[in-house]
Amino acid sequence: MLMKMMDDPKKKYQNALRMRLVASIALLILGLVTVAIGFIIGSPTRIEALNALGIAVRTLSGSSADFYQGFGIGIMAAALILIGRALFVMQNSKARAKEELENRDERNQFILLRSAAMTYSISLFILIFAIVIAGAFNATVMVTLACVAVPMAFLFFIVILIYQRIS
Repeated sequence: MLMKMMDDPKKKYQNALRMRLVASIALLILGLVTVAIGFIIGSPTRIEALNALGIAVRTLSGSSADFYQGFGIGIMAAALILIGRALFVMQNSKARAKEELENRDERNQFILLRSAAMTYSISLFILIFAIVIAGAFNATVMVTLACVAVPMAFLFFIVILIYQRIS
């Protein structure tokens, strides 16, 4: 969805596809890094070797290493699918024309933007509700959730200001 929102209708659609391909490759690299982190923190021997080299790494539980590896593999799988799709659309003119028409259709863009705005609003409301509930039970959780909610709200207002200046 984010990649569709980055499409500039004034530019060639081929440029948007290249930008999607680059973003997908960056996502693939992020997945590889995440798997590597899980691989490193999953073995005390590797951590000792890194500490001996002067790189401070601490041991995490085995479930943390499994989480990092699973999360990284999921990111890599999604990136590979996006890369494959982008390459297919870039090489197939019929598919490219169909996708360009769908992505640049004003009704589809309106639905996408309304969905994104509603999802963001609901997420922020749920987060604020969670802060109120967590405050009654655990201050650490409340502060952690607030550290997520405040930048989200701040970013929301920054984006509004940017779009108001553009329009």
